[in-house]
Amino acid sequence: MDKNLSPKLEEIASTIIHRIDPEAKLSIVENQDQIVINIESKKPALLIGFRGENLQALQLVIGLIFHQQTGVWWPLLVDVDNWQKKRQEELVAAAYRLAQKAKFSNQAQTISHLLPRERRIIHIALADHPDVVTESQGTDADRKLLIKPK
Repeated sequence: MDKNLSPKLEEIASTIIHRIDPEAKLSIVENQDQIVINIESKKPALLIGFRGENLQALQLVIGLIFHQQTGVWWPLLVDVDNWQKKRQEELVAAAYRLAQKAKFSNQAQTISHLLPRERRIIHIALADHPDVVTESQGTDADRKLLIKPK
């Protein structure tokens, strides 16, 4: 991202986040493929929401406002107290456990109530697994991820 745009992103993110938690501290880290907005908060549950839904909404709103004001689209990840990283580690661990269960029981294992990003994490984690395949089924809120033996 252009270094001239970093202050703009910080201003947008800060304005939105501080309306929710005035004492929150923000830092922005630029990676090759995305920008990570790290937030330290004494009220993390308020920013994270149920299963990370507030974080997803914050990412969308901050990204859309940034794009609208600059004309630049850059993938954002908003994380509060490393919740996203911990959640990803939990999902990968659960995916491997269910993959083993699918392999040994020879029955498909189902995971419901995942956000699209979470389904993607599991699909990627098990993409090269020698014994199982993953598949998403259903639509909208009824979408499920299946881990099936090969």
